[in-house]
Amino acid sequence: MISHEPIMRALKKRLYENLPEFNTISRRFRTPANVSPPEMPALFIVEPNEQRVRSIEGLPEIAMLEIDLYFYIDAGQDPNDEPISAMNVLLDKIADALKPDYPEPLDQVCTLGGLVQHCWIEGTVEKDPGDLTGKGICRVPIKITVP
Repeated sequence: MISHEPIMRALKKRLYENLPEFNTISRRFRTPANVSPPEMPALFIVEPNEQRVRSIEGLPEIAMLEIDLYFYIDAGQDPNDEPISAMNVLLDKIADALKPDYPEPLDQVCTLGGLVQHCWIEGTVEKDPGDLTGKGICRVPIKITVP
């Protein structure tokens, strides 16, 4: 049986502890219009989908949790700034936050402290650096497998 809340709390804790650059980290989604510049960069953890698979009857099911991380940056009004650079730095920091728990050759996975089989970034990362609107938006797809 999957215990969602401990997993999601562990993910938020890992992000919070490893991403001091973010002024806001929350599981309560807000649109960019509802996030003020002092709250940015802001990161929101959204749980849109999950898949359940039972390969053979009698064996426990495996769940694939699909999480979206949305983050917003203040792109500012200075035409000489390049908000995409700030966005790329934060993307690298998110990837670093999900580094393996034990960097041994055979255990190259993030288990959120042993709660899950694996937690990683997978899929299309969508970026809008905010050149036109003043607020950059990025969506980072996260997968979590749970036995």
